[in-house]
Amino acid sequence: MAIITLDRPDISALKTYKIINNFEYTYFALQWLKDAGNSTQEIDTDAFESQWGIDNTELLRHLQTLETKKALKITPTEMTITWGQNETTTISQEEVLSMKKDGLINNTAYVYYALLLNKGGGLAQPVSPDTYSVAPWSIPPATLLNELGNISSKTNEDGSKVITLDLSSVSVVWLI
Repeated sequence: MAIITLDRPDISALKTYKIINNFEYTYFALQWLKDAGNSTQEIDTDAFESQWGIDNTELLRHLQTLETKKALKITPTEMTITWGQNETTTISQEEVLSMKKDGLINNTAYVYYALLLNKGGGLAQPVSPDTYSVAPWSIPPATLLNELGNISSKTNEDGSKVITLDLSSVSVVWLI
């Protein structure tokens, strides 16, 4: 049986010539960076973006796809979101919780309001999955990460992103 070993230029060439898509490219890049003797992989997302050209939002989407396919498990860590505008709301926490309970808002809106109600001053907001996984919000970390990805792909009326996601690092445990 022949073994094919890909180095970084080979992986980049596969993407350049459209032999693989961005998801496959990200998978190969992660595999190339992975320590063969350790199933846990710490990913410095800023270094990953500069080396491989995959931004935080796209990386998160691809990691979530790999998690869905049971190839790995994402271990959420604290991250920072930056709001595109100085958003505020007059809706209370109780109203948001009630609307969610009654099925009047979807997960994306629920996470959006949970974040907004915990925003504080300024545009940058630290977000810890542990904070949102307990009452009153009770948002599972996987749902929070998924919805952060969804919200970060949305734009305001002026074309700016609603939020920009900065993972800084993410930890994964490979299951395969």
